[in-house]
Amino acid sequence: MTNTIDTPIANLRRQFLRTAAFTIFIAAVIALLNCLVLLLIFRSEVILIYAAMVVIVGAGSALSLRLIRTQSLGLAVTPIAGSFVLTVIGSWLFIPGFYIVGALVLTIVVLLVSISGNRTVTLLISILCTLLAMVLIGFPQPILSSTANTSILDIAKVLSAGAVMLIIWLIADRYTNSQEIALSLIEQRAAEAETARSEAETARIESDTRRDELQKLLELVQTLELPVIPIGSNVLAAPLVGNLDSRRVNAIQRRLLDMVSNQRAHTVVLDITGISVVDTEVARALLNTAQAVRLLGARTYISGISANIAQTLVSLGVGFNNIHTVSDLGQALELAQRHEADGALDR
Repeated sequence: MTNTIDTPIANLRRQFLRTAAFTIFIAAVIALLNCLVLLLIFRSEVILIYAAMVVIVGAGSALSLRLIRTQSLGLAVTPIAGSFVLTVIGSWLFIPGFYIVGALVLTIVVLLVSISGNRTVTLLISILCTLLAMVLIGFPQPILSSTANTSILDIAKVLSAGAVMLIIWLIADRYTNSQEIALSLIEQRAAEAETARSEAETARIESDTRRDELQKLLELVQTLELPVIPIGSNVLAAPLVGNLDSRRVNAIQRRLLDMVSNQRAHTVVLDITGISVVDTEVARALLNTAQAVRLLGARTYISGISANIAQTLVSLGVGFNNIHTVSDLGQALELAQRHEADGALDR
């Protein structure tokens, strides 16, 4: 068994071949029934030969129907195409005047082989069928019997010609329908691709929008987490809330120093009212921040020192040299304004 991976177009070709083979099989069954009726009436060798060729075509179409399920298109079309070639040769050898019908049958062979989609094979079969048609028409027939009943031959020719033209029309009609289905499938895939591209573009825009919103939200959170607020002329307040770790301390120090430099502030108030615990690391961080602010030429006040924190600082032995402590932000602002008015800022 040969496993095949079919594309949508190949599936259409396979469906088309299945329809053509089934149509030919049904036509062969009907033709065989007609031959049986004629045999009961005339008992002619020509009708018997004609019936044998119909059986060959029916068997070839049935075998192709079986192979279509598991084999490639090229292999599946071989039995039915070969059966038609055999019937053409048989009609030329044994049935007088059938070469014209045989030439039409070769047209069916080319149509069937073209379903495989192999242009090289189709071209080769077309050339072979053309040469065979030239032989049928150009060479005399080796007739089985010169005493064949003319009326029976005429009936057989009419039936054969009608069947051949019907099969050609059905194949052409199915082929046209398959092309329309293929074009519709291509348009559908193109529409799906365009829809997918549009959805991807929309998703990208939404992703960019979410990323921008997230960035703004992060900036807002950072601002709320590390607030530095102007509370007077060249006076900045940094209210510290919650627990301080090395990341927050470094971020506060960078933000505070940037604002002192940009706004030319002369006073900075570090309010620690919202800090519940002060350890050695936090105390050192506050001292380092105050010293860095002093290097920029600004005075540092620390406000909001509670009794518990004061006891902790004393027990830790941390000294706040060159750092002024005040009770609240109002007192710090008052002192800053007084020093500015007196011109006594400690730079």
